[in-house]
Amino acid sequence: MKKLRIIVIALLCAALAGACAYRAQAPVAKPAYTPPMVSYSGGILDARYAASFDQVWNAALVSLEDLKMPVVSTQKVAGGLINATGTDGTPLQITIQPLSPGNTEVQIKVGAVGNEQASRIINDQIRSRLGM
Repeated sequence: MKKLRIIVIALLCAALAGACAYRAQAPVAKPAYTPPMVSYSGGILDARYAASFDQVWNAALVSLEDLKMPVVSTQKVAGGLINATGTDGTPLQITIQPLSPGNTEVQIKVGAVGNEQASRIINDQIRSRLGM
């Protein structure tokens, strides 16, 4: 009887160890789509995209054109800065920074203290131009 108990315990331990090993090897599903991170704080909309700096830069310029917001000046060094004017004459600024080869951060500030609704409209247009 003692031998039978030891055999049963050994079989249970083996079964549990096998189940744990199988579970550890099971593939982890990745989400098909991760939406871009967007936040608004202190008058600045901050968005991150899985796109290159050049893709985001071009999308921002075309988006401002789409929205009839004339570009006043641009500066492109390690990152990029776009100064434009809103449809009502309000100045706006878009800062674009590469985070890695395929990830870019965009910051949008409309007016002196910020305008969340206008910033989100511009960001939505950029996102649309990027095909997101």
